[in-house]
Amino acid sequence: MRKAVTPLSKDNKPIRVLYSFPNKLGAQRICYTAWEQVKGLAAAGAQVTVFTGGLLRPVPEGVTVHTTLARGKFRIPYKLIGSKRAMALHDHIVSSQIKSMAGQIDIVHTWPQGALRTIEAAKRLGIPTVLERCNTHTRFAYEVVRKECERLGLALPPGHESAFNENVLRVEEEEFRRADRLLCPSDFVVKTFLERGFPESQLVRHIYGFDEKVYYPSSQPRETRCGLTMLFVGVCAVRKGVHYALEAWLQSPACQDGTFLIAGKFLPAYAERLASMLSHPSVRVLGHRNDVPELMRKSDILVLPSIEEGSALVAAEARGSGCALLVSEAAGAVCTQIENALVHQAGDVAALTQHMTMLHEDRRLLARLRAASLSMVPEITWTAAGVRLLQAYRETIAAHDGRREHPRTAPVLNSSKDSVAGSSAWTTALGGSYANTATSETEETRQHVAGKYVLISPVRDEEQYIAKTIESVIRQTIRPAEWIIIDDGSHDNTGQIINEYAIQFPWIVALHRPDRGRRLAGAGVMEAFHFGYERLKCEDWEFIGKLDGDVVLEAGYFEACFERFAKDAKLGICGGVMYCKEDGNLKLDKHPMHHVRGAIKLYRRSCWTCIGGLIRSTGWDTVDELHANMLGWRTRSFPDLRVIQNRPTGAVAGAWRDNVKNGRADYVSGYHPLFLVVKCFRRLFQKPYVLKSIAHVYGYSSAYMTKMARIENKELIHYIRNQQMKRLFLMRTGWE
Repeated sequence: MRKAVTPLSKDNKPIRVLYSFPNKLGAQRICYTAWEQVKGLAAAGAQVTVFTGGLLRPVPEGVTVHTTLARGKFRIPYKLIGSKRAMALHDHIVSSQIKSMAGQIDIVHTWPQGALRTIEAAKRLGIPTVLERCNTHTRFAYEVVRKECERLGLALPPGHESAFNENVLRVEEEEFRRADRLLCPSDFVVKTFLERGFPESQLVRHIYGFDEKVYYPSSQPRETRCGLTMLFVGVCAVRKGVHYALEAWLQSPACQDGTFLIAGKFLPAYAERLASMLSHPSVRVLGHRNDVPELMRKSDILVLPSIEEGSALVAAEARGSGCALLVSEAAGAVCTQIENALVHQAGDVAALTQHMTMLHEDRRLLARLRAASLSMVPEITWTAAGVRLLQAYRETIAAHDGRREHPRTAPVLNSSKDSVAGSSAWTTALGGSYANTATSETEETRQHVAGKYVLISPVRDEEQYIAKTIESVIRQTIRPAEWIIIDDGSHDNTGQIINEYAIQFPWIVALHRPDRGRRLAGAGVMEAFHFGYERLKCEDWEFIGKLDGDVVLEAGYFEACFERFAKDAKLGICGGVMYCKEDGNLKLDKHPMHHVRGAIKLYRRSCWTCIGGLIRSTGWDTVDELHANMLGWRTRSFPDLRVIQNRPTGAVAGAWRDNVKNGRADYVSGYHPLFLVVKCFRRLFQKPYVLKSIAHVYGYSSAYMTKMARIENKELIHYIRNQQMKRLFLMRTGWE
């Protein structure tokens, strides 16, 4: 046999890893997981540089550690500034340090809630990134726990990790999209991402392990004549499914002479809800314990009926201690039904009861499962996990290098990675390394007219116009490969209309979102847009368009757009001009020709990737163009491409609210205050007189006073303000 060798990078040197962990490395739960990963990577031969909020346990010799929130004995208290702010600060510090490490890093490993800036800094330097995904998709986790809590009649306490948190969700979903690959510790985690439209190529499997020096089987033979001892270890929360374990246990004859040990702390309301079952004589609630390895050695079974989990460490630890596993498919355990564990669907009490009864009645099955578990031990230690993680790095680096060398033949990833920008509070630019991307189009692209394109249309209460819009797209000389129309909580028949068209035309996809209670211009539109973008199935599109549900296009509209793209390799965003129906007449909606109306924007894919997609905020249709301009792309509306809009821009919101929204958009976009003053002065003389300017100033000021999140790319803000000052002083700008 060939001797195993240390995994190397393409230049035959050890892989150099920047490991960014925003919490305290070596503390409990995920902090312990991260610490073991660092040790495993070092043992596997990686050259590891760690950036962590704090260090609570020693790391192997050769691992370089930088603490971002601690210096010597001085530590920034997470509780004082808040854990989310602490992780954001860590992210900022690491992203600034990466700039000085160009050429010294092969891959960056990040963790949730502290990764966005770090990922973007790595992208600018052409360094591949992976994001640890220690749980299922965040939205899935929130939804499944919420439904289970409602079924049980429970309310999670404010701030609980499983309680819906919009800010956490927004940040993590953005991290999911921007990372090159997501490190998934179980097949169940992979499944939750695939169900949300992530490409399989972005999801890489690895494993978590256990410390075989701490968790090992007892040397004493087990007494087979005694009742079963079943053990649960962990936080006793709804997502862990303890209620299912109790229900199944009390329905099984195993409870008659067996013992169910629960080692963990309960949420008070949860314990109260389960009080009648917890009081059964066969059930013992031990609370938090420090002797878990010994408890496992004395137990026959570990039960883990989770409804949502990443990959519970206790499963591997129990296996190493000699327990048989009774787990749900959602527990993330590395196991095979009947061969080395008994696996049930999450929430299936009947199956779990049957499995408990089988082990109670057939001790030979119990012994066989235990023996099979112990035979797997070498494959699930932290040492083995380190080797597998390093292999995941190698795969990611190879795929990344392949995309850079063969950008048009590499696998094209969808929304998850070709990067939609998220919350404006967290959106950062891709940076100057893309400045010349606009000129890199191949001759094939320049000559290619008929582009493969997809459309996304967020609509709300558009029953009067949506059919006309759909018919105009159906009549196009080049139809879209896929068109996702999102009914964003309509109160009229919009949803029914799009459903009918989706049945007739397979390339039309109708999606529906619940009513948020109000129309939310800007941010609400982008929320719905991203909802559709995440569900795109077409991966090899060349152009993507955002199309409103109240416009009518000429039959050759998109073909004409593609002709413009083919003639100009630097054209990144294009569209036509809008004619609005007013009093039965068509009136040109005037605007600068370097601006494309948000209702009809069409993006070249390479431009879309460079700007990071669209921010989830008002001002999205300004930031996208300014960012593209800064990176060398042209944006253009073509007067000969006429589009009919069946109602004037902002008509639904009204003049006041529409101009307030525009003022807020200018604040989000980083407009220079002096430029804004001049802009509002000019609008004093536009209908509706005075009101338009007052509303605009009010929108900008209210955004400032409420500290509305702005784009965080300082380079982009500097570019915007520089162009605005040039324009004020009648100098030539990049917008002409």
